[in-house]
Amino acid sequence: MQSKDIYIAVCWPETQELLEDPEFLNNAVLINDAELYDEYGSSSYMVRAEWLMKKSNSYKERILGCFQEEIGSAMIDQMAEEEATHDIQKEQNYL
Repeated sequence: MQSKDIYIAVCWPETQELLEDPEFLNNAVLINDAELYDEYGSSSYMVRAEWLMKKSNSYKERILGCFQEEIGSAMIDQMAEEEATHDIQKEQNYL
């Protein structure tokens, strides 16, 4: 599974700030499944983990902490490597 395939549930009121970002709706899906709705509540979204991690370090730390046991350190290392490669490519394109 690629890191871009991992989605994280983000609940209200956190989604309020994220909704202000023009890229949010391209990286999120409103939760309307009955079971998930009951668990997470209204105005909650499933948000791409990769996008959230790029959004801020606080999301990155929380996501990696939540998934460390579940996905293992190898996946976390791969996600960090992909992010570093992406950052390097952005810098090279900027120059």
